[in-house]
Amino acid sequence: MLRLFKITSKLSFSTIINSVTSILRIKIFAIFLGPAGLGIISQLLNFQVLLNGIINLGIPVGITAKVSELYSSKEEDYIARINSYWAFFIKLILILSFSIVLLLVFFSNPFTNALVGSTEYNLLFIIIILGVPFTASYSIIDGFLKSFGAISTIVRISVIATILSTLVLIPLVIYFNVIGVALSIFFLGLLPMTIFAIKYRKQFRSFFRFKDLIQINLGEKWNVLKIGIVSIAAALMHQGAIILMRRLIISEFGEVDNGIYQSVLGISLNYFAIIYAFLSNYTLPKISSIKDNFDLVTELNGNLRFLMVIIVPSILLIFSFRDIVLQLVYTKEFLEAKNLFLFQLIGDVFRMLAALFGLWLIPKMKIIPLLIIDFVFNALLIILPFSLVTFWKHDLMVFPLVYMIAFFFHFIMYFVYTKKIIKFRFTNDSIKTLLYGALIVLFGFSLSSLTIEYGHVAVFILLGSWFFLVFNKEEKKSLMKKINSFFSR
Repeated sequence: MLRLFKITSKLSFSTIINSVTSILRIKIFAIFLGPAGLGIISQLLNFQVLLNGIINLGIPVGITAKVSELYSSKEEDYIARINSYWAFFIKLILILSFSIVLLLVFFSNPFTNALVGSTEYNLLFIIIILGVPFTASYSIIDGFLKSFGAISTIVRISVIATILSTLVLIPLVIYFNVIGVALSIFFLGLLPMTIFAIKYRKQFRSFFRFKDLIQINLGEKWNVLKIGIVSIAAALMHQGAIILMRRLIISEFGEVDNGIYQSVLGISLNYFAIIYAFLSNYTLPKISSIKDNFDLVTELNGNLRFLMVIIVPSILLIFSFRDIVLQLVYTKEFLEAKNLFLFQLIGDVFRMLAALFGLWLIPKMKIIPLLIIDFVFNALLIILPFSLVTFWKHDLMVFPLVYMIAFFFHFIMYFVYTKKIIKFRFTNDSIKTLLYGALIVLFGFSLSSLTIEYGHVAVFILLGSWFFLVFNKEEKKSLMKKINSFFSR
């Protein structure tokens, strides 16, 4: 497990910087826009994510899976072949992105009205989607960098872009208010592409070229697209379900309550970023190169323990200090959201498990099962809120409850399929980690639900117990050596 901590240390640094700046941006949004404005911006951002997914066709995932194989093989013509992939796919993305964005700008009024129920935010919609060609193009670059194992470069670009966009945000919001928020989002999309082109392209001068190419046949292109289409189909279904769910909140509860729920969802996404970073930068390339089911089962068990070590302390700290977190990240206006965290954070655990057990299906080309499982999951995200709202008319608790139920079934479906196809079995260490995690979370959530002050004290005792229980003897010895080495410098 300590090996995985070492691998992700650079990603963790990037994620911490991104999380801190993201919290600062959210705080600024909350102060200047309030719950209603935050809800509107979040809905438009969700559409931007959906649009990015439609345009890039999941190609970055396909590139990471396939080009990493080619790069590690070091065949005689591997550089020319990689450049051929680059030349073809970047041209495809640029043509698609500019064409679709121009079309959306022309029909911006009906799209804005469909998303937020008003054309008042039309200019915001246009500014935000104008950054899509840049974010879509950089996602292709990011896919290649992951294939090369260039984690340091990815981290530097991410950190520089995030810090610069946050510095730009403050004067933009002061002078232009909500338009300034949209402009800062546009710059955040533009910066990674610009930074790579100016500062880092020379490091990869052998790659990202448009000459000395080898003709890649349709079958090779289709292999990348197949992986991409599967991953993006799943992502698009999910983003579409989230947009519909938010549209339901706006229509049934109003813009303010939409912002209240968005505050809880935003905190989830913030700390969850390190899990997604680990899965996309380490786990996906790793399992793409594994051919044997036994090795795949071993890798999944190792990843499971590592991710549990991350998520259990995260949800304990957030739930125990939820009142402080909401005021720190947002404002006092958002304090009523503290009652929504219980189901939301439990749902995050199932979300992590579903992401892990579903990831191997992508490089192994299990297309139909993946699409069926994700269709059922997203159908639950759409059907359950409409059904439950009729029973709890004015209770936002419906939406985190739906989130938890849907991700629970998402995990169960992926786990059952994984167990059947690759004969997955939990190791003893994995079973202990899951059981201890469930008990620690149960005690922590119960105490904090009774009295929030109890939770403030109990969380540190529980975290100490968690780290004592979850590491085996060898890992404890290795960890103590590293700690002693650090303090003896």
